[in-house]
Amino acid sequence: MLQILRQLTPDEMRQVELECGARPGSDPVEILRCLSRLCGATTWGIFPAASDDALLDHAGQRLGMPPLIRGPRAVSQRERAVLTVYLRQAWQMADPERQRRVLDLALEAWDNPMLPCPERMAEDGSSPDLALTLEMFLQQPAGCRALATATARAPLPLPLPHAGPAGGLRLPLGGRSPAGQQALYPVLLILWRARARLLRERRTQRLQLERQLRQLQSLLEARHRDLRATPVSWSLNPASGLSITAAATTSLALHTALAPVPGALIPAAVAGAAGLAWSVAALALRPRPATNKRLSRLSAQVHATRIQFAQVERDIFALETE
Repeated sequence: MLQILRQLTPDEMRQVELECGARPGSDPVEILRCLSRLCGATTWGIFPAASDDALLDHAGQRLGMPPLIRGPRAVSQRERAVLTVYLRQAWQMADPERQRRVLDLALEAWDNPMLPCPERMAEDGSSPDLALTLEMFLQQPAGCRALATATARAPLPLPLPHAGPAGGLRLPLGGRSPAGQQALYPVLLILWRARARLLRERRTQRLQLERQLRQLQSLLEARHRDLRATPVSWSLNPASGLSITAAATTSLALHTALAPVPGALIPAAVAGAAGLAWSVAALALRPRPATNKRLSRLSAQVHATRIQFAQVERDIFALETE
């Protein structure tokens, strides 16, 4: 919750401030304090809680959920559980036409191609089919994102406690007063719409990074081919020294076989040693791909792009599964 609050656009943040009564320009922690004050979530029973886990734990317990058990994804799961309860409460008070409209918009907003989209309702719009489709949406994060997006065009207001004819629906409070749930519910909807927006942005960014990575790798391979095809000066070619060494070795072999005079072998031995030294020096001084500035720059860009791509993949996975 806090992480998504930090990624809201200015317009989304203004909506959140309006819903929870925070002053303009409030930071995410102040937003949480305002929501905690309305919901009655406190630290030490005195100060409004400034953390999302304390706020959601309090709201969940007021809705009949067990205390929050800390874990890597406990807060996000509790946030979705609270939202689903609020959506069911708002759904029960909506007329069938509004219910069908919300589900139609949610089907259009479905954003996870890896999961099957809930089947459309029966043409007669019977209530059991509508309710079953709603439950299919509420069982997965993609459905919650789709419903939150749909309520932007077809609002599902949360009814007040004791709303309904003849002592009808009696709702558990998400706080110590109706203001708590009436503020927390629209803020959660805004956060889940923001998740849908962030997921679209990350997927677009992933496509751009994939294209950029392919281009950089093509340039890198072309640069490697150019370097391999560039002719090397004879003085920096190890084969030049090896040819001298080979000639000296042949000369030594001939002198040894025909006329083994020790003094005649010295020049050939010196030439052979000089050829070997030449080869070693040529290998040491020969330009390497790692010393090429353009190649090093391209390699660094490829590495940085791969790191960025991996981070985007992690963000997409987190947004899809939380």
